[in-house]
Amino acid sequence: QIPGGYLAGIVGGRYIYGIGIVMTAVLSLLTPLAAKLHFGTLIGLRVLEGLFEGVTFPAMHAIWGKWAPPAERSILTTITYAGPYFGNIISFPVSALLCEYGFGGGWPSVFYVFGIIGIVWFIFWLILGFDSPATHPRISQSEREYIETSISEAKLEENENKLSTPWLHIMTSPAVWAMIIAHFCNNWGAYTLLTCIPSYFKDAL
Repeated sequence: QIPGGYLAGIVGGRYIYGIGIVMTAVLSLLTPLAAKLHFGTLIGLRVLEGLFEGVTFPAMHAIWGKWAPPAERSILTTITYAGPYFGNIISFPVSALLCEYGFGGGWPSVFYVFGIIGIVWFIFWLILGFDSPATHPRISQSEREYIETSISEAKLEENENKLSTPWLHIMTSPAVWAMIIAHFCNNWGAYTLLTCIPSYFKDAL
């Protein structure tokens, strides 16, 4: 996530976010093949997929940093972060149906369908997504001026009080490490539930 955020700040969140999604989609398409080749191949592919997924969240912040006026930033990022949970609600029953009735042996069709959806999404993202209001060809002049004026005023205030990032204090802070450990444990539990709930529904209920 740190390299992803750094790159998004340099080349723009649009490309970093798009590459993260499309590479995850491509690797999803390769998952059934990797599973057939070797267990280690599957693990390596999933690790690589996680690396590409990791750039998406910092890239989203880079995008909102240029698109979201400060007064609207909280609600816009909240809607963004709700997306993965909404996606789980939709993808779980769809995945179950694909496992039961899908092609390619059932479960492989889950990776094929969602991989194709990700690639199609990426094409629309390249057409419709832009790094900033200044590069958007279809935005109205009034909306562009509102966004850019709001953000520039906030940046001016930030620059007046700009301080260097205290990396050493951050990395040696007990509070920071407590949050890292708590976040890791939360993700471990969440992804354990995500991967095991379908089997539980099928075998235990």
